[in-house]
Amino acid sequence: MKKSLTVMSALLMLASAGAGISVNQAVGNPATAQAASLNAAKLADGRYSVQFNVYKTGTTTPSEAANYLDSTATVSVKNKQATVTIKATAAGSSYIKALTLGGKTGTVKQATSGNTYTFTKVDLTKTQTIGFSLAVPMNGQTMTM
Repeated sequence: MKKSLTVMSALLMLASAGAGISVNQAVGNPATAQAASLNAAKLADGRYSVQFNVYKTGTTTPSEAANYLDSTATVSVKNKQATVTIKATAAGSSYIKALTLGGKTGTVKQATSGNTYTFTKVDLTKTQTIGFSLAVPMNGQTMTM
């Protein structure tokens, strides 16, 4: 019973969490990324690794949801358009059924090591919010939250 309560508590925190993704810590070609302020219209075509933080909605308090997502996203720029890929951890993938970024639903590629969620035409100059659609096992049934 205690284990299921712990899992439920973690999932409820994940369900109520939002994520402020500040894409200002680029890795890969930092000089180009900093000079362009991560504006896709100014970035050279290529792939960038961007570390992000996951906060509770409306705060800068770290969210428990960070345990279910990798802390680095991949940003691909082609023809001045940005595509962002976020990977869930293996544990997160079993509960996260859908992910949104800035209100747009990402396409999912399922994998046992962690699902990946891809978002196209992302405005890198704005802070983005991650939303979750979760499936939580309860009393032998799966409930979507």
